[in-house]
Amino acid sequence: MDITPVSFSTPLSFSRLLGGLALLLALAQPAMAVNIVYDGSCANAPDRLAVANAVARATTWSNDAYNLVNNNEQALRNNGPSPYLTWFGTFEQGRYQRVRSVLDGVRFKLSSNSTLTAYCRVNPAVPCNNPGYVAATNARVRGDFDVWFCNAFFALPANVGFDTQAGSVLHEMTHSIGNTEDIPGGYGPANAANLATNTPGRAVDNADNYEFFVEQLYD
Repeated sequence: MDITPVSFSTPLSFSRLLGGLALLLALAQPAMAVNIVYDGSCANAPDRLAVANAVARATTWSNDAYNLVNNNEQALRNNGPSPYLTWFGTFEQGRYQRVRSVLDGVRFKLSSNSTLTAYCRVNPAVPCNNPGYVAATNARVRGDFDVWFCNAFFALPANVGFDTQAGSVLHEMTHSIGNTEDIPGGYGPANAANLATNTPGRAVDNADNYEFFVEQLYD
């Protein structure tokens, strides 16, 4: 296991209040995901299926999100209503490059030949020692990596709304490859949207902002 810090996801509820997608989304074909190896804690077949489906969806979602950002730079400069504006704030070149780089790294890692070792329902052991934790991974990891899918992960919706299983995988991947953070005061859709409005420089470093950006594209 990498000795870098473990990063966690926690669920928060939110009533959606943001508009629809105003930009062209060039949908990608489903990509081949990483190789998933299941620890003995994932003996339950439905748990393995939930993890596999979440990883596969996160792979497709990250490709689509990257294509949207990469292919619409000029439109994003106009700061019209869009998921990008909602979750990353007004356009600024450095922040735009940061968002594009994180999404590019996530899609590359999820489409690579790396091995994801999955651990299931390992509460209350570290790193799932808090009942509110959804998932955890080691930050700043190259190559093979571990993800802990805590009890709360399996109670989330698979792919509809905010705080989904697929979105949680993408959240963890932004930690693993994009060096994002769980910024205090930035958890949950309302707080993440507030970061984008008031401190967009922090929004582009907050894992939840990436998760909700991608989840809104598919909601």
